[in-house]
Formats: sequence, structure tokens, C-alpha cells
Amino acid sequence: MIVLLFFSAKSSAAEIMDLDKIHSGMEGSGYTVFQGTEVESFPVDIINILENQSLNQDLILVKTSGEKMKEIGGIAAGMSGSPVYVDDKVIGAIAYSWENGSGLYALVTPIERMLGLLPEKSTASEQSTSKFKNNTKSNSDISKNLAKVNAPLMVSGMSGRALDRLKKDMSDFDLRVIPGGEQKPRSQSSRKIKPGSAIAVQLVKGDISVSSIGTVTYIKGDEILAFGHSFTNRGEVNFLLSEAYINATIPNDKQPFKLGSTIDKSLGTINNDRSAGVSGIMREYPEIIPVKIQINDKTRNKTELVEVQIIRDERLFTSLTTDIALQSIDSVLDRIGKGTAEVEFSI
Repeated sequence: MIVLLFFSAKSSAAEIMDLDKIHSGMEGSGYTVFQGTEVESFPVDIINILENQSLNQDLILVKTSGEKMKEIGGIAAGMSGSPVYVDDKVIGAIAYSWENGSGLYALVTPIERMLGLLPEKSTASEQSTSKFKNNTKSNSDISKNLAKVNAPLMVSGMSGRALDRLKKDMSDFDLRVIPGGEQKPRSQSSRKIKPGSAIAVQLVKGDISVSSIGTVTYIKGDEILAFGHSFTNRGEVNFLLSEAYINATIPNDKQPFKLGSTIDKSLGTINNDRSAGVSGIMREYPEIIPVKIQINDKTRNKTELVEVQIIRDERLFTSLTTDIALQSIDSVLDRIGKGTAEVEFSI
């Protein structure tokens, strides 16, 4: 099997447009993946700049349009990070929308804020936000029913009470869990990771997969920006960055969502997770913890080995490990009820 992975040089050199140059009436384009891995565009109109949405942080109000957007019912969960361009310059990433709204309106996180996630801030990201005041509008009610456009956690290899327990554990991070899938890289395939491409932030890989799908906003060399809002808001992190395949974008009365699969091909590391988005570096891989769980059912003389790799995070690791262990036991015993178990573990 040969997998060729290309990183677009053109996308890494994308110019940015400062927030103080953006005004209502401008027209642009957004980029995302609706199905598969192909990046497609959709029209975007700039409505206004919304001031002080979070302690001197401004957001850009936009309206999307086009056949694709109308077909799916508007902004879909999983479009987080979809870059918006005006005059071939990136202005930011789609990050928020309103539940039970028209679906076509969204709030964009300015690219300057996202650039601040990189180790070396660009000149644009160091500019004071105090000048971003022309044509701005403050609205104290704008946050009502406002939700991050983040995809649910896609989980494969888990079901029943283990999945229910994972849902409860992940609710502390405002993450919704749904059954998902994982795909092997396609033979002789080649993919270009560029702004608008679908990616997965992976917490667990192996026999069980746990990941969330989002969109690439900006690439500079090997550095990558995505999401436009926090994932877990853990600050400095050590998460797996992987490729993703969008099976379909599902219409939904509350909010459409991308149903995707993590492609079993790691791209690098997500190392920063804050309110403006996530950042990472490609071709450098995180420190992960390999976990092996072997279950022996003496009654039926059945043995099974479950092998996973879990991200190194003191808060997430415990929940993920115990939930995976529970799934392993339930799968091998194939029953739920009273019994006696002998447990051995080594670190």
C-alpha cells in the first residue's frame, strides 16, 4: 500500500485581510468538504462586525448561500474552521451559528485571533484590537442560542453502557458523542491537505477510535490552524491530528451535521486548544500512551486482546481508559450481570 500525502504550497502562503478592512456589503467565498475529501466553495456575504463578544474580541457576522448550503439546511456541525475569503484573502473561520435559526447565518472568528495560536505571532495578530471599531455593532442578545459549529465525537468500536458512560464523561467538555467509523487509507491515493480540508482531532486510535471532525482554516509551512473555536479548551495539548473522510452532510431540524470517518493516517499533532481555535504541526507526532487490554472468559474459554493508543492528557486519559476497558469486558463476556473477576495490571 502506497499513500502519497501532499501539502499545498499555495495554501501555506495565503494572504490575510485585517479586520479593520472588512465592512458590510463585501462578498466572498467559504470553503469546506460536504462529502468525501473534495473541498468545495460556497458564497458568503459580510453582514457586520460584532464587537466585544468575549472581552474585547470581535466576530464577523456573515450570511452563506448557494445550492449546497440550502440543500443541507445551512451551517453544519463539522464546518468549524471553514475558511472565508474576500478578494482572495482569508478573513477568518466559520465558528458559531444559532440553533433553531435560519441556518444560513454564522459568526466568523477573525484570522488575526487564530494566528495568535501559532508559536510566532504574525504581524497582523499582534495588532491591537482597539482599532477594530469602524462599522461595528454590539448586541448583548447575540449569544442567545449560539452554538459552536463543532462536530460530535465520532466513536467506533464502542456500544451499550460503555458508550453511554463515554457520553456522560465527554459532556463535561461540551462534546456530544455519536457512533462513527474509521477508514483505512485508500491504495495509491493522494490527498492535498489545504484550507477547507476535513481533519480529525483524535483522542483514541486502534481497535477503538474516538475523534472529532473539523476543517482546516490556514496553513503556514508545517503549521496548521483549524476550528475557529476551542475543542476542549485545555490550552497546551498533545492530541493526534489525522485525516478525515466526510461520508455525508446530514440535514437536521436543529442543526445539520457532517457524518465523517477518521482515516487511519496520522498527519501530526494538535498542540494548542484555546477559544480562537486549535493549532498544530504536521509531520511531528504526539507522545501517546499505548494500552493493551486482554480479557479471558474462563467460563467460555474465550480470550480477546484490545489494543489502542490514547492521547496523553491527565484528565481525559482516565475516563477514556476505563470506558474502553468496560467495552472490552462487555464484548468478550457478551453479557451483563453478576460475576467474579480477577484483575491484573502493569504500567
